[in-house]
Amino acid sequence: MSSGSKIATILSITAIVVSVIIGISFINHKQKTAYVVIQELFENFELKKELEKQYTGTRNARKKILDSLQIDLSVLSKRLSSNSNPPKEEIEIFERKKIEFNQKMQEYDQSNVQLTKEFDDKIILQLNQYISEYGKENGYSMIFGNTSNGSIMYGDEKNNITKEVSTYINQKYKGLK
Repeated sequence: MSSGSKIATILSITAIVVSVIIGISFINHKQKTAYVVIQELFENFELKKELEKQYTGTRNARKKILDSLQIDLSVLSKRLSSNSNPPKEEIEIFERKKIEFNQKMQEYDQSNVQLTKEFDDKIILQLNQYISEYGKENGYSMIFGNTSNGSIMYGDEKNNITKEVSTYINQKYKGLK
């Protein structure tokens, strides 16, 4: 074998070895990515369940107040309609109660909407923090959120880490992590 062919053979073998090393290096440094189904995480989050109970309690307490005012209005209305010439004071009381009822109903509706927004914002902020921590702790370069709005049109189910993240965020929320 001539020295020129030996050099060519050595260069060929070296090129193959370098290519294999680069290929293995590339595979080992490939970014780790996955996705989560946001709605599923949101629904399974313990904080969401706790705030939902709190919201329901507040809403029910407000509903009792409105129901009580509505009963008072009903009673006054029947009393006024049964009397062909009701006293002016009773008519004024009925009108005041009607205004109070309408104001309370409007106030509670607005307050319920605001409370829902505050709770949702709190849940999403905490979810984002926990997902970020999960990604860092588990070596992910990216975790995508599937929101069913076209942000991820398809994801292989093997990349769906929703269940693992759901378990993690609930343990983190309970102080177990």
